[in-house]
Amino acid sequence: MPKVGLRFRRGDARILENLARRAQSMELRGGADIFAKAAKAARIGEPLVVICDTPEEAKQMAEGYSLYGMKAPVIEQLHQ
Repeated sequence: MPKVGLRFRRGDARILENLARRAQSMELRGGADIFAKAAKAARIGEPLVVICDTPEEAKQMAEGYSLYGMKAPVIEQLHQ
């Protein structure tokens, strides 16, 4: 399965951290973990590595973050 990187803007780290806290308070452990990892990636300027079956899946995943008030992260193809 291909790995892609989702590169978030550094300014999105706070939004992602808030989403992680909210998901954790609602006991959505998986959601809290992914938002926390995305926040860390945004903070340090590295892409969040995800595994997708198709390029369309990566695009949908990136666009999903716009539902939370931020621009979709940039999708980067990673060398395997």
